[in-house]
Amino acid sequence: KKMGKKAEEKRNRFKEKEAETALERARKLRDGKKWVEAESAYRLILTKYKGTKAANLGRKEYLAMTADPEVKSLLSRAKKLKRKCEVWLEIGECYLKDGRPNEASKYLRKVIEAYPESEYAKTAKEKLER
Repeated sequence: KKMGKKAEEKRNRFKEKEAETALERARKLRDGKKWVEAESAYRLILTKYKGTKAANLGRKEYLAMTADPEVKSLLSRAKKLKRKCEVWLEIGECYLKDGRPNEASKYLRKVIEAYPESEYAKTAKEKLER
């Protein structure tokens, strides 16, 4: 039974260390004004490392960050743009399946222009290269 308790303590220390590392990453993103990535990093901490000291600190930092009107506005616009990219990719895919590559290209290029460094743009480029 003693070994079980030691193993649990070790697991908790490991989880806390992981949470601290994740919090450092979120802070770097926040300090670099990479708001969308920072928001995702903080949300991960709040869910995956719930109950840790780092998650409690992260929650306060996340709330402070998202309380800033400018950040809140940027995050809102980013979410809308993300949804548009998803829709444009779907439309592009439909046109490709329908044998209309010129029409598909218009929508796939919209994704690349709107969100050039994203996974969406990467997917759109792959579809254009086919």
